[in-house]
Amino acid sequence: MPGSFVATGNVSPCRFLKFDTAGPGKVAQAGAGEAVVGISGQGTRYAPWSAIDDGFHAIATENCQVYQDGEKRSMLELGGTVDEGDWLKADADGKGVASS
Repeated sequence: MPGSFVATGNVSPCRFLKFDTAGPGKVAQAGAGEAVVGISGQGTRYAPWSAIDDGFHAIATENCQVYQDGEKRSMLELGGTVDEGDWLKADADGKGVASS
């Protein structure tokens, strides 16, 4: 079961997350070269394809699901080609890319 944290900004689904310095339990979408603490949940905050759907999993002050080390499964959006066994890191948009 993923943990629940509070987003400090816009978080897209299935992206790498980092702890935010705003306080305990606060997370933000990770950028290039930042330490990763988990992956955001899969769903969007509103029903997909509805007129109000903005495509975000969470925005500032909303709860954000965080899949952390030890979770059985989570989905991560990739920002490029990766091979089986590659170590991953976040790109500028929080997507997973090969860490070379």
